[in-house]
Amino acid sequence: MSEENEFDSHEILNGAALDPSLIGPTLPPTPPFTLPSGPTGATGIGVTGVTGPTGPTGLTGTTGPTGIGSTGPTGIGATGPTGPTGLNIIESAFRAFKQGAEEEQQYTAGDVLVLIFSNEQFDFGNEFDNVSTFTPNQDGVYSITTGIRFIPNDLIDIYGFSLNINLNNAETIVSTTQVNIFGTALANVSAIYGLKAGDSVRVRFRATTDGVIFGNPFTPTFFAAARLPFVSPIP
Repeated sequence: MSEENEFDSHEILNGAALDPSLIGPTLPPTPPFTLPSGPTGATGIGVTGVTGPTGPTGLTGTTGPTGIGSTGPTGIGATGPTGPTGLNIIESAFRAFKQGAEEEQQYTAGDVLVLIFSNEQFDFGNEFDNVSTFTPNQDGVYSITTGIRFIPNDLIDIYGFSLNINLNNAETIVSTTQVNIFGTALANVSAIYGLKAGDSVRVRFRATTDGVIFGNPFTPTFFAAARLPFVSPIP
């Protein structure tokens, strides 16, 4: 085709495209439509994953106001009986002793000498008379002990002696006896014994030679007693 004919052909097409008689009518717009949904698939059956960590606890809320109602009435029932008083393990205990030459007691052979203890170290129940006698205020089981130092006038004389803890000037609770000795004698006796309130407990000494009962911090002459924490009746 010649260049002239090719040009004429484009001219014809362009002219036809712009001719209104050649344009068809405008169609109405196509209405939209939705395709129907398909059936829901089956729920999955896999294992549920682990639960995540719990979040931090929130702040505590403010405390509500205190109630303002009146206090209820006090009960009017009778008061129950008072229970028994508990046992005090130190309610009865004392210790007294001799101290130095000014408190020594001279002894004559054959006499029964009640020993004197002028220095009271303690007395919880006020039961020792500061001289020679322990008088318990209540029934009980008591630990009683005494110790002495006896110096004979003749240090080479052979002699014997006895040391006793006596009850009510008659019954001997415990005693010790030594014979065929010479020089200074040291002796201790003790007992656990049931006493009644008002009993009198003393320490007595007897020897076959003259001498002196002496005491000092190193070899004390002493008398002591204490109530044990028992509540059973005295047999």
